[in-house]
Amino acid sequence: MTESDLDKFMADPDLAHMLEQAKVSDDIFDVVDLRENQHSDMLAWCLNPNEGHGQGDAVIKDFLLAAWEASGEAKFANKPFFEEWRPATIRTASFGAAFLTRELGVDLGGDLRRGRLDLFLVDPVNKIVITIENKAGRKLSEQQLTEYWGAVREQVSRRRAFDGYQFAFIVVDREANDNTDLGAVGSKWIFLDYSWLKMSAARAQHHIARSNNAARLLMAYCQRQTDDWQSENERRLIDRAGTLAVRHTRVIDKLRSLRRGQITSWTPSLVNSTDGVLLRFYHQNTVACQALLQGRGIAAVASILKRQRPDLPGNLIDMYRQRLALGSVAAELCRDEDAEEPEWPVYVAVRRCTAEESEEARFQVRLIWVTSAFASHIDIEKLRSQFELAFNELKTHRTRNYRRITLKKNVTADKAAEHALVISDQIEGLLKDYLEGARAE
Repeated sequence: MTESDLDKFMADPDLAHMLEQAKVSDDIFDVVDLRENQHSDMLAWCLNPNEGHGQGDAVIKDFLLAAWEASGEAKFANKPFFEEWRPATIRTASFGAAFLTRELGVDLGGDLRRGRLDLFLVDPVNKIVITIENKAGRKLSEQQLTEYWGAVREQVSRRRAFDGYQFAFIVVDREANDNTDLGAVGSKWIFLDYSWLKMSAARAQHHIARSNNAARLLMAYCQRQTDDWQSENERRLIDRAGTLAVRHTRVIDKLRSLRRGQITSWTPSLVNSTDGVLLRFYHQNTVACQALLQGRGIAAVASILKRQRPDLPGNLIDMYRQRLALGSVAAELCRDEDAEEPEWPVYVAVRRCTAEESEEARFQVRLIWVTSAFASHIDIEKLRSQFELAFNELKTHRTRNYRRITLKKNVTADKAAEHALVISDQIEGLLKDYLEGARAE
């Protein structure tokens, strides 16, 4: 990075706009990054019907409805549980007596090992106990989950106090897009990501519109955990940060290396140099600079996509801090326009899978299938059968609303863009074939 590079960066009008956008926030989760046990604390607060968020038992119902939807292949205790607790039963029941317990210790065999289960949802009126293991991105282990399942069965469900209770076992992972091997969940647990919180966030937003400000914290938390949510201000911030990151690559690369240093390692020569000016700028504008560093990776993919396909409509690329969604014209024709927030029912996602500190960003390329996002005139089963011929993994977990199928792993920005375009063309072709066939019928 030369002094001229730094001057051009600091004088860029887009930088001035971005610095102001980075300040526009009343969201506590823009300031605080939660650790895994803190996510469990927040989930317990959201699920507790007697807390001050003003949602009552509605979040429990969101959770149970999502679990029922994912229970199509349920076995063991989950099978009878969700055969009885179906959507109509969940919707019409009251869970006002339910409560949450945290970090319950259990014995894991005769070698004196102990385990700690994250959450238990207990309802003494409906006589249900739901064991919730919150992984928050940690690698799943079928052995560990099996041990936990056995410990709960032996040490909790067989106690006389729980005679007549029904038990369910659910794993939740907020970083499922990156780290989850669904096969590791095994057959004794149901797996959920955090997307079920989207409904809770939407409901809380309605409550705030009716002047129930108690719901604001719950809305902020649930929105932040939903992979496809961002505020309009954050969208503008990300777009501008991505543009700047591509326009001033040498400055952003230097920023990435400088930010690692502690102030205890500063020297007079560093402080009085061009690097020192950039370092001070980073510490004065941390939020904006983090957006620039994050945008450097995913914005590069977007830039390559536009360069390789200049005729690609801008509305077919949605860019977020760590991922990019690439839609298609045919997908827009198939989506449910009557939905409150229409989304592409099938599309390509490119997600960064390396940390900001990495010298070279690496990416995953995924096919995303969202059953509920299709318009009512689409024969979803017929269309899915056609897609399964090209994407074999769609044959599994057919009852899941969201399917995220990793097609490429650990690839560079160039390769990620190249694969994304190939897969997007496949999607476009399959959807067009279906739509032409439907019209002919």
